Amino acid sequence: MRAHRCNWIGCRELVPQGDKFCPIHQVANDKQREHYQQELSQSLAGTRKARHDNQVAQQKYDSQVRDQDATAFYHSKHWVKLSKWVKVKQGYTSKVSGKILNDSDCQVDHIIKRSLLPKEQWYDQDNLWLISRHEHSIKTAIENKMIRDGKSNVLKHLDKHWWLKVIREKLEDK
Repeated sequence: MRAHRCNWIGCRELVPQGDKFCPIHQVANDKQREHYQQELSQSLAGTRKARHDNQVAQQKYDSQVRDQDATAFYHSKHWVKLSKWVKVKQGYTSKVSGKILNDSDCQVDHIIKRSLLPKEQWYDQDNLWLISRHEHSIKTAIENKMIRDGKSNVLKHLDKHWWLKVIREKLEDK
């Protein structure tokens, strides 16, 4: 019968060809494997739960909060093609900070808020620019505050230069 040394580091016990460990170290290896599998399943369970919770929250947001017309617009073939074209044309460079953005950080944004424009101007390339997610959230917060304060007419007349100045100021404050 052929034999080899136990695979446990430092053990010199001979074991049969089909086995990996001697009887003492086989028990220790089984306990280590069991402990590892428990930790792995707990970490994966937490990940699955977190993913599930995020998915439920997103579905709730989509169905109860998000404007359905906006969702349809931003998922339309025309918008998806146009936004890809704007990203390429502007070289994935933020018009506010001048930084090169990765695809997940890019936001093609309407300079004048889409909801304030007539439908025929929604795809106007002169009203689109590329900014980062963070810059976009700053701009959106300012727009929402102005709308709450009853200044939506003013929003229709704000140009790219005004937005550049204001967003840069906000970024410097932080």
